[in-house]
Amino acid sequence: MSWRWAAAVSVALLLVVSPGLGAAGEPSRSRPLAVVAVVGETGVDALHPEYRTRDGKDVALPADIARRVVRVALPSRGSREAREAALARSALARPRVGTLYYVSGTRLLVYYATPKHTTGRQDAFHGTGTSSLAVGRTVGRAPESLAVAVVGYPQDSWTWVAAQRWIDVASASTFDALTGLLCDSAAAVARFRRSGHLPFVAAGNSFIETSVISPGSSPHAVRVGGVRSDGTSALPDSSDPTLYSGRAYDVGGLFTNRIARAGSDGFTTATGTSGSAPQVAGAAADVLARLREAVGARDVGARGGALVRISVRPDRGPLADGALTADELLEVVLHQAVPRGTQPAGRYAVEGYGWFTHSAADRAVAVLLGRQVDRTRPEDDLAHQAAVAARGAVAEAKQCERLPF
Repeated sequence: MSWRWAAAVSVALLLVVSPGLGAAGEPSRSRPLAVVAVVGETGVDALHPEYRTRDGKDVALPADIARRVVRVALPSRGSREAREAALARSALARPRVGTLYYVSGTRLLVYYATPKHTTGRQDAFHGTGTSSLAVGRTVGRAPESLAVAVVGYPQDSWTWVAAQRWIDVASASTFDALTGLLCDSAAAVARFRRSGHLPFVAAGNSFIETSVISPGSSPHAVRVGGVRSDGTSALPDSSDPTLYSGRAYDVGGLFTNRIARAGSDGFTTATGTSGSAPQVAGAAADVLARLREAVGARDVGARGGALVRISVRPDRGPLADGALTADELLEVVLHQAVPRGTQPAGRYAVEGYGWFTHSAADRAVAVLLGRQVDRTRPEDDLAHQAAVAARGAVAEAKQCERLPF
């Protein structure tokens, strides 16, 4: 789906799930998960089956989440009309700003950061589509993880997310202009990254140059672009020269995707880096969840600046010192991404390290467990460092990180 630009365009972010104290009744027992936040979105269809748990039971929420959620029970069976009528009678139909909701029998949390949107499903790509690409059972890259749909304007959405230590990964697909094109959400994105988490943002399509719009301009965010199904860049072509992924980015995801369709139990197709960002964020979260499962780590979010801590250490790899940081996770993700192939100088500017495919995710897990040596990418590393430094210089000149929360 193409980007929609207006005086104020929302920013989307995505969260992954985690273990902890159970909800009412016997909670769903599954592997240690991750929490993905989709930030600043327009809404989410809480009735869509993509968010349900595998066994239909409630997720065992982390203790610090379980204490403050408002649980919403919605029917998972029956006609769509009957379920929508139940939704209309639920607390999600009249959400309170500053309230975190959990939908029973699903992996979905919904937080309302601003009163921008008051319905839970009247969205298209932005909301249901983006979050499904992160954690959907059918189309998502982290189908066992918890999704936090953060509904509202970016500045308020990012500020809340940055204060949640139980969120592992966040994804933003839309942008806002409330506090200036460059500095909107910048301080919160920086805080989220520096507290040990990973923020991913869509690099943008068409005429929107997000390298000068926060959070896409932030040196603390990972910019995600789009690739075609054959791994080539989604650059302009004769079929649709106005919609493409031609912005400088760090890593790529698919540009055209099957997504959950809001207002139904079905699916549709959408195009844009708005889908690339949440799928890469979800993939990184799932890599983290698989690592936690393999080493028996039960913590959620960053604890002491680390996403994983272990006592029995492998001989090599990021866990050799007993802890995995967000920067180490990102490095493995970038290094295992699949480059398009032999490219002329300057390839990085548009394609970054390449496409983070399913096989790349498998290799990333192997590297994190010390079973495989991380590949070296010196040329891409230098180009990446230069790109991040350039974004950082502009943000510093604008004093973006000095904005109050």
